[in-house]
Amino acid sequence: MRAQIILDIIACCARSAALIGDRIMSLIHSNDPDIDFEPVGALPVMWNAAEWHHARRDPDTA
Repeated sequence: MRAQIILDIIACCARSAALIGDRIMSLIHSNDPDIDFEPVGALPVMWNAAEWHHARRDPDTA
């Protein structure tokens, strides 16, 4: 999945930036309620607190 590759690139850049004291933050937006990502680096890719429950992500049940 292209999105997974992009997240891996962003994570790599963020780790490199952290070595020199910079920060990189990434926010991902998707309209797909079933989207799921493998962990990036050693961290899981998580939904925000308001949308973590699948029912809230599915527009047919909201």
